[in-house]
Amino acid sequence: MLELSIEFNCEQCGRAIALDTQHAGAAVRCPGCGHVVVVPGGAPAVARESLTRATRACPQCKAVVKRQDDTCPHCKAWIGNGPPPELTARRERQREHTVGRAAVRATFADYALCTLLPPVGLLVGVVFLVRGLDRRGWVMLLYSLATGALAAALVERYDLVARLGG
Repeated sequence: MLELSIEFNCEQCGRAIALDTQHAGAAVRCPGCGHVVVVPGGAPAVARESLTRATRACPQCKAVVKRQDDTCPHCKAWIGNGPPPELTARRERQREHTVGRAAVRATFADYALCTLLPPVGLLVGVVFLVRGLDRRGWVMLLYSLATGALAAALVERYDLVARLGG
């Protein structure tokens, strides 16, 4: 046998098992019968608890933990299904920020309203400002004013051209 190995017998079938010392304290399956055995020689991670359907081994520290646990109680490593909660929370904040930003942007309908009916666009812009949609309200107000001023300038110019006979 190797100099740095642990030799022990399976509790179920009695088969001799030899493993490296790096596996000390870990729960392993017997190659003969498949029974889960804790390798002697290391600090026991959990007191002789065998792996069942309700437990599993932590991939980081090899401790036996409950299957429903998302973090290992010994090494605090993330062992749950899916991404860790920090990553999930960050993605949720990014999604909320994107949704919040989309809610304050002026839409095509807003621009069409301001272009076709500037006084109504002014009124809607004021309503948006009162309701707390500051950016959308200011865009509607300014666009309505600009569109109304442009329309007035064009009407005045064409009226002047018509008077001059041109």
